[in-house]
Amino acid sequence: MTSQNSANSGFRHQFIASPIYREGQRCLPEVLKDKLVLIENLIVNNFSSSQTCFVRDVDSLRLALIYFTLIDYGHCPILLDAELSDYQLGSMVKSSKFSLIDQKKVKNLAPSNQDPVYPDCYAALTSGTTSTPKLCYLSIEGALKNAGSHANSLGITDKHTVIQSLPINHSYGIVAYLWTKVVTGCGLDLNENFLGLKTLAQKKFEYGTLHISPAQLQFMLKEPEGNLSGIDIISVGGGLAESSEILRLKEKFNGAKTYITYGLTEAGPRVSTGEVAQEEPSGYIGQPFNGVRIAVLQEDGQIGTEGEGSLCVSSPSLKKNIAPDEITQNQGKDFLITRDLVSIKDSSIFFKSRDSDLIKVGGISVYPKDIETVIKKIENVKDCIVFPMEHRIYGSVPLLIIEGDGEAKDIQIYLKDKLSVYQRPKKIIFIKEFPRHSLNKVDRKRLKEMIG
Repeated sequence: MTSQNSANSGFRHQFIASPIYREGQRCLPEVLKDKLVLIENLIVNNFSSSQTCFVRDVDSLRLALIYFTLIDYGHCPILLDAELSDYQLGSMVKSSKFSLIDQKKVKNLAPSNQDPVYPDCYAALTSGTTSTPKLCYLSIEGALKNAGSHANSLGITDKHTVIQSLPINHSYGIVAYLWTKVVTGCGLDLNENFLGLKTLAQKKFEYGTLHISPAQLQFMLKEPEGNLSGIDIISVGGGLAESSEILRLKEKFNGAKTYITYGLTEAGPRVSTGEVAQEEPSGYIGQPFNGVRIAVLQEDGQIGTEGEGSLCVSSPSLKKNIAPDEITQNQGKDFLITRDLVSIKDSSIFFKSRDSDLIKVGGISVYPKDIETVIKKIENVKDCIVFPMEHRIYGSVPLLIIEGDGEAKDIQIYLKDKLSVYQRPKKIIFIKEFPRHSLNKVDRKRLKEMIG
């Protein structure tokens, strides 16, 4: 694919065709066009053939425009966290063959022996919350389908304005903000700072759409503000959020529809959505939306549409670089085997645990989420995580880490009639503040290092 031929897809022009706001103020169309001309010259003058490029920029709008312009010219962009340190960035670029566009400049151009670029793809780094971050190559066609199905599952149309409250560089942000705007023609309000309820109350959108993480949900629940208008749709990332908490947040917004969503970078990234209109069983993460099929791989190696085990996903938006050991087949279709343990019944998915976090207490399966759900109801607990801990008799037992202050004996007394003897933590550690990633997810690797 040559850069000249691939410049005709015009995603960059589709992106700026509908309203773009910065901190609530609309960007003028002529200003956006001028920015595009500068970025286009930057890319055309520095890249003569298709290349894979790291892109880091503190300006979300410029990052988005560079992203689509690179794609239009046949390149494969990898968006990086703007907070990534120069040291980390230098190590990343030094150990790869990829080019780097950093704060409007192109440097460290790729050598001529660069690995071939996946055609019509972009790439995204996994968050690395459970392992070392990996690069996933995702197709443009898959992104369009995934963004369209995700938007339809939430009811997002061209009348809505999606309010950015999560990083654009993350695989979810890329689809939920950038590709959703291209697919639906909705407006996009870009924000560089964290959005609390006080800030949201100042925005004047009639049909606002808000995507938040479970950590942001917890923060908003503690804010005194309420009775907000102008937000039509709220979606909360699944896995760690409970429907009861989402319903409490709903009370702070007048008439907003509330949803729980789930996904993973390898799936490109969205998998399921479910409207939360009443309290659902713990771990509910919705139903697969259009174009996505799900299955469950059980411990005995059998795969089916219902039951308990590892979630398997078939979707047009799966990553291109799937390894053979990540695939299983069901009814003649390839399914990605995820690291998430779930229960599926009547097409509804219930998240249980990451497979690496499953605790086998004397051969009995104990899911950390079942313990964490109970602990989070304690008033002074900001957050908590349960890890498996080796035990000479039982094999492994639950280790509870609480973000906040308290006494272990008080927690044990509280749990005595709420958890089974197998579920009760054998050790409790209090930490004032958990280390977190850019999406405000707990950095589990660093947390384990902190507790030794």
